[in-house]
Amino acid sequence: MLSAVSVDGNNCLFALALAIVEVENTATWEFFLYNLTDALQGSMDFMNLTFMTDKLKGLIHAISSIFPAQASSAWVYERAIEKMKDTNVEAHDWLLRNPPSTWSRHAFDTGAKCDHVTNNMIESFNSWIGPMRNKTILSLIDDIRENLMIRLWKKYIFAFSVEGKVTPSVKKKLKLIVSDARFCHAQFAGENQYEVTDGSTRFTVNLSTQHCDCGVWRISGIPYKHAAACIREQRREPEDFCDFYYSVDKLQLAYREIILSMPDLKQFTVNTSMLNGVLQPPKLKRQPGRPRRNRRREPGEPDRTEFRRKNQSVRCGHCK
Repeated sequence: MLSAVSVDGNNCLFALALAIVEVENTATWEFFLYNLTDALQGSMDFMNLTFMTDKLKGLIHAISSIFPAQASSAWVYERAIEKMKDTNVEAHDWLLRNPPSTWSRHAFDTGAKCDHVTNNMIESFNSWIGPMRNKTILSLIDDIRENLMIRLWKKYIFAFSVEGKVTPSVKKKLKLIVSDARFCHAQFAGENQYEVTDGSTRFTVNLSTQHCDCGVWRISGIPYKHAAACIREQRREPEDFCDFYYSVDKLQLAYREIILSMPDLKQFTVNTSMLNGVLQPPKLKRQPGRPRRNRRREPGEPDRTEFRRKNQSVRCGHCK
């Protein structure tokens, strides 16, 4: 199963598309991404898309052929790289064999307004559909469709119950940012421009262009503590400087569409006279061995059960 998952303005999972394919390779990923572009055509600017993957088989090449081509700023990135080189040269050389645009936050497309640097959203989606994986293809797709239909409706009801300008998750994040901004000193320079001292480091902030030297505001779309200190000086609210992506109106817009209801699968009939001239799926080739239900993990990646065991308390039979 190939899938594309995003997050909404409240930092919750938003499933975009999924497909059942015979094998995972460049051709199937190209097929999936081609149809994904067709589904997103006219609703999104492709330059505002950021792909986060595990570099699965054929996916990186497929992305580069279909779509145009944790440090938040270049100077922080350079300092971190130099520090890594002093600590472990092998790790430094291994990391630089990959282009920074595929793993460093400062090189991501700033139009996405998202500061995620992991693909945990995919892991959550895989865990969500885990109990359905042992079903037949039609039953699997139908169960996922039904669960997504219910989820969209519940999120729609939630979106229209939210009060204020921004989503609850952003409100919570802004509360922490405003608290951290107390330790930043903002000096007004004129025309909405400031010099902000944070410890021993100075940053320039421009509220008109929503720019800060740290780069966090530009990437995430949420004013960081340096900008929050300037906003405080003007007696204004940080919510007014958040990207529209985090607004309640945008959250409501994301869930306004519905997944149409469908009859039971037993009621479906196939009209064989309509199959002439229609491209049919390839014949299924069963892979050797028992089908896997869990994702194949990368070399050196710990198993989830090992993580749980390390965090569980061990007690003897008498202490229980």
